Amino acid sequence: MEVGHTKFHPDWHFGLWKVKWRHCTAETLQDVSNSVVASSRNRHNIPQLVNDDQHPVIFYNWKEFLKTIFKTLPGILKYHHFRVSKNYPGVVFVREYADNAEIKINLLKKQQLINPIILPIILKAKGLDANRQWYLFEEIRPLCFGIDSKDVVCPKPSIPKPVIVIKEERDKLRKCSYCKETGHDTSSSGKIICPLSLSNKI
Repeated sequence: MEVGHTKFHPDWHFGLWKVKWRHCTAETLQDVSNSVVASSRNRHNIPQLVNDDQHPVIFYNWKEFLKTIFKTLPGILKYHHFRVSKNYPGVVFVREYADNAEIKINLLKKQQLINPIILPIILKAKGLDANRQWYLFEEIRPLCFGIDSKDVVCPKPSIPKPVIVIKEERDKLRKCSYCKETGHDTSSSGKIICPLSLSNKI
């Protein structure tokens, strides 16, 4: 089996969904999912929600996992055509342009065996930080039409709103390396101006 890839071309089902989605109100992920299903008469478009308990989407740390097995492809951005084959495991055939000759590059690290049973570490969702949660609650919530949508997309955060410290106040908290005190002014370049060091220079 050989696989080649150049660019992604969405089919007509994707375009049809995009046109229909413009004419419906979708404020939650479930609303978007329902509109995708409704846009496809033959059920070609199948949405998959990340937080679906029955069909969960699992994210693995493939980046760190593959580093232990494969080498990086030098100058990958200049190539537009890639081909892999089951007859050449760990090898990729690349071409910069369609009329160029293929270049065979071995990406498999030496003495590395691939165990198809072992999977990478599962990545857990970190969730939204306090700043993002309060932004959604204060700025986006008023734009939602439905009460249910407001509580799903932009609920009131259960964590305190972060206190924004402006730069001038933050600079006052920096400890001076000369006298080890705080509360000094800063110069235009951001350096702390220590009154004690200035007096010693006079």
